[in-house]
Amino acid sequence: MTLDLPLIFNPLEILFDSNGVSIMLVTVECWPEEVVVRLKAPVSEATRGLQKEHQIALEQWAERLQGDPNAKAPMQLRPAESVLALSITLEDDVGTHYLLRGSAVGGSGRMFTGEWYLSPGPPREATKLVCEVGSSAGQRKSTTLSLR
Repeated sequence: MTLDLPLIFNPLEILFDSNGVSIMLVTVECWPEEVVVRLKAPVSEATRGLQKEHQIALEQWAERLQGDPNAKAPMQLRPAESVLALSITLEDDVGTHYLLRGSAVGGSGRMFTGEWYLSPGPPREATKLVCEVGSSAGQRKSTTLSLR
């Protein structure tokens, strides 16, 4: 039996906390040319607090710039950039080398959502895929997905 792509898995599994915010593995999408991993921090008191702090800091930053248009005031990082500062690795049972091609976290309307793009897609011979998510604090969680 060969692998029939695309395959979409939605574990909806809380992996660990990052900077006081729960991180959930939402989907792993297996396509012929890539694997897309989506993570999210579900809305909570912690995410609401971080978003409010960020909004206040953003307003203060804009006020500083309005007061002095020549000011070189760096904008504060968005909360997602620290909460979702994660590493994603993939491994299958046939030894495929998966390469991270890109990622995106945060943004308008998706403050605590992140996507990671790895290539290639799983080969036809693979029967399982292990997705490991790691934090800068050393937390690691693996999820094994059956490709059959």
